[in-house]
Amino acid sequence: MEATAAAGRAALAENVSLMYQIEQQPQVASKKGKKRKNTAAPVDSVPSSPDDLSQLVSRLISRVDSLEKENVQQLAQMKEENKQMKEENNQMKEDNKQTLRAMWRIYRRTVLDQARIRLLDLTGINFEDFDSSGLLEEAVKARLPKPFALNNTALDMIFKTGSVRQQGNTAAHEGPPETIALSILGSDLSNSDRTTLAEVYKYVYGVEPALE
Repeated sequence: MEATAAAGRAALAENVSLMYQIEQQPQVASKKGKKRKNTAAPVDSVPSSPDDLSQLVSRLISRVDSLEKENVQQLAQMKEENKQMKEENNQMKEDNKQTLRAMWRIYRRTVLDQARIRLLDLTGINFEDFDSSGLLEEAVKARLPKPFALNNTALDMIFKTGSVRQQGNTAAHEGPPETIALSILGSDLSNSDRTTLAEVYKYVYGVEPALE
């Protein structure tokens, strides 16, 4: 970078020197004897001596140095902003993954719930008549036709609180406050429901739900 800057300064000095030499040349007369108008910079804006030229070159080099420093600062700022954007993007990706995993767990529990409802309808059993899921499962099994499409392992998963159902229960009752806030501010809610849920959210988390 220093070599590039030095080369730029040298080229700048050479260009200014050449401009100075051109300005010092006498104007050329036209065929009619009239002096041709000089379209270059006014004479009073051109250095009148080598010392003035040296000062001009020094000022221009100083200006170039200043611009280089500004460029370095701007580049550093852009890199920092880009770093922050990448970090925010990675965080958004991770949040999306967590949300997707939670949805999957809830949907798995939904499959089990729908299967249980269908089995209860098939056997005519009332869920509220049983104190435990184990007794409920045994009653359902006793009324199912033989052979049946689901084996005992599948029936256990449907009626008992195993890992799949427990994960769904946890996902349905937990979540990042920021994500929960977004759901409360969703446009699919009525204004009254949104206001009421916002009050409940503030009671639970101590802050107003906000878009972040």
